[in-house]
Amino acid sequence: MHPNCIQEVESAIGRKLTKAETDGIDTTISYHLRELAREDRQRFSSLSQQDRLMEAAQRAMVAHIQRAEKIAERRALNMVAQVKNVEALTERAAVLGGKAPFHKALFERLRQLDVRVRGERAAAFSEIVDTINAVEPRFLGLFDNPVATKAFIYEVYGINTGNPVAAKASKAWNQQIEGLRQRANSAGMDMGKLDYGYVPQPHDLARMVKAGKEKWTDFILPVLDRSRYLNEDGTAMDTGQMRDFLGKAYDTITTQGNNKLEPGQVAMGSRASKGDESHRQIHFNGADGYLKYMDTYGQGTVFEGMQSHIFGITKDIALIEEMGPNPSRTFDLLRDTATNKDAINLRKHPASSREFGATPEMVWDTLNGSLNMPVEARLADRHQGVRNLLTSTKLVRTFLSSITDVPTLMLASAYHNLPMGKTLVNTLRSFSSDYRQDAARLGLATDSIISDMSRFHGEKLTQGWTGKLASATMRATLLEGWTNAIRRGFSVTMMSKIASMSRNNWSVLDQADRTLMMRRGITESDWAVWQQATPETFKGQPMLTPRSIRAISGADDIAKNSAIGKLLGFINDESEYASLGSDIMARAAMMQGTQRGT
Repeated sequence: MHPNCIQEVESAIGRKLTKAETDGIDTTISYHLRELAREDRQRFSSLSQQDRLMEAAQRAMVAHIQRAEKIAERRALNMVAQVKNVEALTERAAVLGGKAPFHKALFERLRQLDVRVRGERAAAFSEIVDTINAVEPRFLGLFDNPVATKAFIYEVYGINTGNPVAAKASKAWNQQIEGLRQRANSAGMDMGKLDYGYVPQPHDLARMVKAGKEKWTDFILPVLDRSRYLNEDGTAMDTGQMRDFLGKAYDTITTQGNNKLEPGQVAMGSRASKGDESHRQIHFNGADGYLKYMDTYGQGTVFEGMQSHIFGITKDIALIEEMGPNPSRTFDLLRDTATNKDAINLRKHPASSREFGATPEMVWDTLNGSLNMPVEARLADRHQGVRNLLTSTKLVRTFLSSITDVPTLMLASAYHNLPMGKTLVNTLRSFSSDYRQDAARLGLATDSIISDMSRFHGEKLTQGWTGKLASATMRATLLEGWTNAIRRGFSVTMMSKIASMSRNNWSVLDQADRTLMMRRGITESDWAVWQQATPETFKGQPMLTPRSIRAISGADDIAKNSAIGKLLGFINDESEYASLGSDIMARAAMMQGTQRGT
């Protein structure tokens, strides 16, 4: 900033500016100058330097005001969420009782959050079944489908390929991604929108580091859209400037942003604010440039990158809607409340602060994904490869032991008073591919359409040839198809029962049913939303589906989204008793707070 400008600003605010603040103003004005030039080069050229600065400053001012409003909104939302969660914790502790009732209630709350996260994930994937069908790998997942993937990416980038399947897949993807972006922003996030089709850009850090900065820069420079890289005066960056810019981008990517950390400073941002002030820096010159980069320096496949994005954003949405824009702060408050309230009893019974050997912190870190952030990415990938190889070589006969899923299916059905014959018929039908697709569109057993054999893999999606081999083994041995069919048949029957139950008021439900749903976080308010939905028919059965809930007129979108997430999460959670799978408590107890890459 010019010294005179600094004086004017300091005079207006009544204090001295720090260097960080002046640098921030410079960066913001510079960004908006470049954006002005990119949007309309001809108009930008006709403006005087003073007019350019004035317009950029005005935009910066509007952005600053919006940013301040967003921060205030987050504080208010977080306060409301904290009060609501503490009140709910207190109420549940009084009901649950025991040696450490507040810890008991806290563990229940964490399980509820996991149910909601998985429900949101199922809802999101149910909307992009056409996309998954178009680009998923073929032949047991071993081989990618390059022709279909290329057509899909072309369509996302706005190029008409004449391929109706790719066009339909692209439309479904774009609509879902935009819907999730808008919903995330309503919850407290501040995600911008690209002016071209969005596809994730997962970078393979190991390959980047192996290549080195110079080689990586030489490769990526020709496939970038140079029209997006401008100076403040509207001129295009020359090759030297581009190489300098890409060198800094390389450092940021390969250090996962640690190169920007200032010694002594601790990151205190909320989950909702993690994308603030961040803009995509790598802009490819089209679909071919993107595909070329993904083939050489991308992590995993395009398909896996898309899945990872859905996994991440649905988790963020669920946690923010349930716990406020800063879920970690809300968890800290709940944990401290439990510690304070149970303090006397914990002296006598210290083990009561754990469940299955896991502390609340272990469960929270497993839930929010922080344990999946690798300490050392290359070491984590090598370990993942070893696990994949062990899966493919040592679990080839696991299907034989899974015959016991039939008794557990019967037990789970009996527990929920589901008709045994109907459950078995739905299970047998669910082995067909058409049934699989139709159930997935309802948000049921979506593991069957994504690369997530959750019985043996956790949050980390398998990647590379070892991951493909592990997935192929699970499919070739029929274990994956068997497991998913069991869960799918149970889920369809369960959704049909809930449709019938929802015609009754909450107060007249069986006490056992109410208790079970309350343990999963389903409230009377959620039930009231379910009651407003008109069940649709699926294979001759009435079903309470996400689509029927979305069709409710006059209902609040936030309430409908919550009701959908909890419905699918509840059914998904119960289906894992029909064919046993690991829940959040089992994963937390196994990991014991250890992080990937250690």
